[in-house]
Parts: sequence; structure tokens; C-alpha cells
Amino acid sequence: MDVLEGLNPRQVEAVLETEGPVLVLAGAGSGKTRAIVHRIAYLLDGGISPSRILAVTFTNKAAGEMKSRTVRMVGQTAEAVWISTFHSFCAGILRAHIEALKPIDGRQAYRRGFSIYDEDDRKKLLLECLKEIGLKPTANDIKMARKWVSLAKLKGLDADDLQARLARDGQARFADVYERYLIRMAASNAVDFDDLLALTLRLFDENKEVLTLYQNRFEYCMVDEFQDTNRVQYELVKRVVGKHRNLFVVGDDDQSIYSFRGADVRNMLDFERDFPDVRVIHLDQNYRSTKSILATASSLISKNIARKQKNLFTENTLGEKVEVCTCGTEEAEAEFVCERAQRVARTGGDKPPTIAVFYRTNAQSRALEDALLRYEIPYTVVRGLRFYQRKEVKDVVAYLKASINPDDDLAIERVINVPPRGIGRSSMKMIRARAHAAGCSLLAAIAELKDSDAVRPALRRRLTSFRALITSLKTSAETMHPSGFIDHILHETGYLDYLQDSDEDEGQTRAENVRELSTAAKSFAKKHPGATVEDFVQHVSLMSELDQFDEHEQPVSLITLHSAKGLEFDFVFLIGVEKGLLPHYSARQKDEIEEERRLLYVGMTRAKKGLILTRAYRRLIFGRTVINPESPFIGEIDPALITRTAYYGKDLL
Repeated sequence: MDVLEGLNPRQVEAVLETEGPVLVLAGAGSGKTRAIVHRIAYLLDGGISPSRILAVTFTNKAAGEMKSRTVRMVGQTAEAVWISTFHSFCAGILRAHIEALKPIDGRQAYRRGFSIYDEDDRKKLLLECLKEIGLKPTANDIKMARKWVSLAKLKGLDADDLQARLARDGQARFADVYERYLIRMAASNAVDFDDLLALTLRLFDENKEVLTLYQNRFEYCMVDEFQDTNRVQYELVKRVVGKHRNLFVVGDDDQSIYSFRGADVRNMLDFERDFPDVRVIHLDQNYRSTKSILATASSLISKNIARKQKNLFTENTLGEKVEVCTCGTEEAEAEFVCERAQRVARTGGDKPPTIAVFYRTNAQSRALEDALLRYEIPYTVVRGLRFYQRKEVKDVVAYLKASINPDDDLAIERVINVPPRGIGRSSMKMIRARAHAAGCSLLAAIAELKDSDAVRPALRRRLTSFRALITSLKTSAETMHPSGFIDHILHETGYLDYLQDSDEDEGQTRAENVRELSTAAKSFAKKHPGATVEDFVQHVSLMSELDQFDEHEQPVSLITLHSAKGLEFDFVFLIGVEKGLLPHYSARQKDEIEEERRLLYVGMTRAKKGLILTRAYRRLIFGRTVINPESPFIGEIDPALITRTAYYGKDLL
């Protein structure tokens, strides 16, 4: 096997440069994943043990693709390479060592078997914390609480630090929410996604023995999509490579579009300062787009100041010029997209082309969906992991979480009366009050109340029965396989019968969904021999919103620009390229405008064969009609590279 076969000279250089820090500036569509896969294969071929290699990226989908491509190239040896997302990497470390973390005053210490709270769990707990400090929370309160809690964790702030920061802005209440949130999370032995990163960094800094263990283990570390790292992730990586310094990072500062999640493009821009002996390699050959598309996107992004200079090129065909179409209204814009999509679809022959429509805000999809339905064009809206968001699936996952971690209050509260057990709202209010007074978990409070004479006998029996159920499930979870344990839960709790006894059609559909969860567990166990129930729960908890999306199997895909990165399509429509939408009206500072420009660049570089940008002269949005000027970004593109057209709707033609 020649691991360098099929690589261009720059990719070969990236593969062979194995020692010391390496920064690879990988332009859009330049084959960066291919370079990483071949580099791993080269290290393995050179006798490096697979267990000494770490590769981290940002989505399960990307990690899975990297692992499968590496296995196809070098065989089963590659299975022992640790390839995962940052969050999965940290979860694995914490599962082994979380008890080594020093407890913080006023909070319970973390224990093994912790739960991982997703965004819905975090939102629910923050809502409860807001109420606990006497507020009647609005949607904006929850949004701001999420923002400040995440920022505080990723910057290593305690409640007092946050209090000092927020006091001058009149938002000190969010520091109180943060304190309550931390206490409740510790009591529930639960961590959120920010904790996975922040606690692992704290663990490394507090416990040199644990840090040394991983520094000795990983001789080679690779980071994909480096431009998307936040400061905590960057510090984690620097800790891990502290001994061997064989750090290989790949990214494109022109595609840094996630600052709202904490991503810091300065990590990439400052890498050469942090590692003065770094070797910089440019992957500048684009394999995705036509010459016209690449030239147009490059003309736009060259206007950014805070970037590393690149000279991307492609040997693909010239292709059609990028089209910029002005439409009369958002309805005309949607109609235009449908007309063109139908025309494009007819050119595909036996293999229909992949088509996507990108937009800046979710609200823009409404007119588009209406038109697609009228034109009878099948489409899919990429908005998240719908399967794992279904109520019945979340119910069973909550049983799984409670079985692993009975102190998980959100999981216990979700399932305590599902199926109905006669433990209603007033009973839950009493249980919560007892838990709050005693500073314990809900299940611990139930253990006290089930023996209390102050509780009526019927309720005591129900509480005793529920606690016994959770205790029994915990015991079974320790020995059963994931899929078998899900079937065990459905039988022991009566949940499957409960679904089937409800509305005939809906109940059957919901029952099929929970059976599909069991199938998902079987599939997971097949890919991960020896996987435990806890392994599967972690897998489900860490699923990202695009992990189930396959752009090659969809008719027309509707996607926000922020969700488009990492995907590619034959033809792309980018709608709403107007001032106020793109750049978004909230972007006022210079760095914010530059990120909006990068966002448009990311959308443009997803296109392989055809790219059309559209705007509406007049748009009804959020209940009012607005007239938005054309995006200033269009004026920044060399006019010789684009073709301008107009469309005002069938009625006016």
C-alpha cells in the first residue's frame, strides 16, 4: 500500500511532516480530510502504535467519516486510533477520572456514571433556576442565562467573577442563576457540553498525574477544523501535546463562522506566535468548485482584513458565471428558486443533481416551503435531530440516564409519572421541596418521604415502587447489552404497553419509534463491540444536529448557512443576500461584519457546478414589509465574474 498515492504535492508535504507543530491552511474543498487520513495511515505504516495517535474534530459525522476512511485504507489496526469529537474525547477522560476533580465549596463532588445534559435539559434547568431566584422568566431571560452560563464556564469564571462582570450592566441576577445552576448540576451528578471541556481542562490543571498519563499516551495529535476551536479547546490541545509537541492542526480562517458558540479565529491567527517553530503548509488546490465559483468566492473573501493570505486554484472546468438575481418579493424569490430547481433537476439524467437552498435565518424558509409545496417539489428542512427530539424517544433516553445516574433530577422528573403512576404535580412539588431543603437529589428525597408518616399511605406505596424500579434498572444496566436493556425498560416500566394503549395510529407510530431506538442501540453495539449501556447513553447525548443528514440522499435541502459548513452540493441557491439579512442587522462591529462575509463565503464554496445568489426588493418578514438594499457584499465582488438577472414573478411576466 502506497499511502502517498493520489495526493498532490502539498498534501504529500502535509503527510510527511510528522514531527513538531504543523499548521495546514486548507482552503475550501482542498481535500483536508484526505490529507489527515493519509497522515494517520503514514504514521501507522511507519510503526507508530495506533493508541499513540489522537485526532479530534467537531461532529460525530466528520469523526465517523475519518475513522471509516482510515480503516478502509489500513485495515482494522486503525480502529485503535482515538478519532472523535472534542466533546466525546473529554467525556471519555471524565468517565475515567472525574472523581479526581477537587470538589468546590458548597457543591457535591462529581461521581462516575454522570449524566450529560443536552441543550433541552440545560434550558429546562435554567428555567427552574430563574424561578428559584424569584423571577417570572421570559424567553429572553432564558436566552441571556444560557449565554452567560456558557461564557462563564468557558472562561473559567465562578459566580463571584460573573457577578462583578454583570453588576455594572444591571444583569447581576444571571450570576445568581449561574450559582444555582452549578449547585443543581453537581447535585444531579450532571455535566453539560461546556462542562465536558471546562472540567477536563480543570482536571488537567489540578491533577498532573492524569495530565501526564495522556501526554505520555498521545505522541501525535491532529485537530481538524481548527478555526472552530474556542479557547478552552485550544488550551486542552496544548496541554495534551505538552510533552511531544507533535501537533498538526488543519483549518481555514476564512471559514470561521461560529463565534456565537465561542469559536475564536485568533487561535488560528496566533498559532505561529504560540509555536514559533511551526511549519506552515498551504493546501490551495480546490477539488470541489468550478473556476467561476471559486474566483467569485475568492473575490469576496479577499476583502477581509483579519485573515491569512491564500491563492486557491482549481483544475475543474470554467463553468457558468455566478448569477445574481433580483426578485420583486420573497414570494417571487421562492418561485424563481422552484423554477430553476426544476430546470436543474431535468439536466441530471439517471442521477439527479444535489440541490440546496441556504439562508441566513430560519424565518426565510417559510415562503420557500410554501412554493415548494405548490410546485410539488420534494424537500427536506435540516433543523436538527428530529428522531432524538421526539417525546417518546426522550422518555426512554431519560429512563436510560436515570438507570446510569439515579441522581439525575431532570431524568427522574421526566419519567416519575410516565407511564402514569399517580405521582402528580402536587406530589412532585412536595418531593422537590424536600430535596431542596435537604440539599439532595429527588430520588434521595423520595427515599426519605416513602417512610414518612406525613405522606399518605397510597403515595408512600407509589414512591416505594418507583424507587425500587429505578434501583432494579440500575442493577440491570450494569450487566445488560444496550439494546436488550432498552427492551427490558420497555417491559419493566410498561411504557410500550402505555404507548400501544393510547391513540391507535399515533400510539403505533410512537411504539415504532422506541423500537427504532433499540435498533439504534444494536447498530451502535455492532460498531463498538463490548459497548455498555453507559457508552450508548453518552453516544446519544453527544449527537450533533447534522449527524443524521446525508446531502446525497435529499431532493432539495433547505439549510441555514451556519449548518451548511462541511457539506457540498451540485447546485446552490443562496437567498436573501440583502443588507439586514446578510450581513445581519445585528452585525455592527468590524469583526462581526468580517464574520458575516465569511458566512457568505462558506455558503458559496459549498457549490460544485452552479451558484445563484438572490435578493428580494421587498420582503414581508416578522409581520411587516421591509425594503432591504442589496447586500454590500455583492458590490465587493468583481462585476466581471457575475451575471445579473431579475425575476418579478409569473404574474408580471
